[in-house]
Amino acid sequence: CVRPPAESKKPLMRLVFPAKSVESALAKGAGIHPLRSYATVSSVFVGSLSALLRELGETDAGFVRTIKPNDSLSPAAANARSVLRQLRTCGMLQAVKMIRSMFPSRTLHADVAARYGPLLRCAFLEELAPRDFVTAFCGAFDVPPSEYRIGKTRVFFRPDAAVFLNALCRREPRGSDDVTSLAILRWKLGLWRRELSIATKLHAWMQRARRRFGAVAVSKRVGVSQVHAYRWLRRDFAVCCVRDRAATRVAKHARSRAARVRLGCALGSAKALQTMARKKVARAAFKRAQRGAMTVQKHVR
Repeated sequence: CVRPPAESKKPLMRLVFPAKSVESALAKGAGIHPLRSYATVSSVFVGSLSALLRELGETDAGFVRTIKPNDSLSPAAANARSVLRQLRTCGMLQAVKMIRSMFPSRTLHADVAARYGPLLRCAFLEELAPRDFVTAFCGAFDVPPSEYRIGKTRVFFRPDAAVFLNALCRREPRGSDDVTSLAILRWKLGLWRRELSIATKLHAWMQRARRRFGAVAVSKRVGVSQVHAYRWLRRDFAVCCVRDRAATRVAKHARSRAARVRLGCALGSAKALQTMARKKVARAAFKRAQRGAMTVQKHVR
């Protein structure tokens, strides 16, 4: 005869399929009253399978991979080559690469809009849909668009990328520290609005210029990438202006130093010439005085 799993000799089977769960499964799934003295093999199997499926449905699946540190299984003696070989063999490195190329972290647009919309108190944000709100929210920060994706209902983040923005979208703004964060966020959203307006005007001007010169106009909506491009272009222009100003100032100081050096050399040369001329005049006067004195002494003698 076939024993039910609850009456198995193995402790693991009795633990997975207890007698009470089997009886309740028989009563519910197979339609057999628990007080009846008979049960078919199929009814017991169906009841056990139903109990197992119900238990699996209440839990989450998890996978644990064990890696041997060395062949002798001795503690505190890890073998790097052996560990790397096992990781490559079981496909762990490929799994990590696949996970890093995906967007596992995600947040609903409606949650972000409901969490920050009432606190920011910006008039232009109240008119935006949740997706546009999240677009402005993420675009206000200097986070490359490649580190996140904005879907129809959710925003997705790469692992170990845009950590601050991901945490900002998930956490509830509470406490006195978040007052400063909200003020900075409100200021950055205002900058985002101005940058979006300027980028839209530049895009429209480029479209008109393309149509004027006979090129095909690209009717593409201005998004985060275009705003970031304008932001980086403006920053590059500011950096170039600062560098040009610094280069002009450095050149000015270099020219003034060279002029001072030349002036010092000229002054030194002039002083040397004046000294030599005065010496020559003094020697000539001394010789004349000496000759006069000798002439007077000669006439006296």
